[in-house]
Amino acid sequence: MTPYQRALFGELRPLVLAIQYVRNTVLHGIVIDLFQDEEPFFHLRSKGRDLTIQELFGWEDLINYTAHVSQAFRFSLGEKDDVLGHSYALPARPSVPEFLPNDCRSFPKKDLLLRE
Repeated sequence: MTPYQRALFGELRPLVLAIQYVRNTVLHGIVIDLFQDEEPFFHLRSKGRDLTIQELFGWEDLINYTAHVSQAFRFSLGEKDDVLGHSYALPARPSVPEFLPNDCRSFPKKDLLLRE
């Protein structure tokens, strides 16, 4: 892999962990909606995690950014007939929601990527 591709992969790694975290909590958890004065939330009993509906809908920017990074990584690999690949200008990195664990925040310290 080229240094650019390694940089994209390093950027993508914590984003994939964040998506896995939310996916597993929502799909494998149960919805708890017991009290009218409390917001409903997803509870994953096996990991002891809770995720509110507000938190679930509040990380759209990070999801969109993940889509951009994965697209950039795919373009960097090139096509069957074009092995050079293409560069892709990424948007600014959004803030990571507080409910995500630290391994979902471990972006590379040195930003070597093209930005808009």
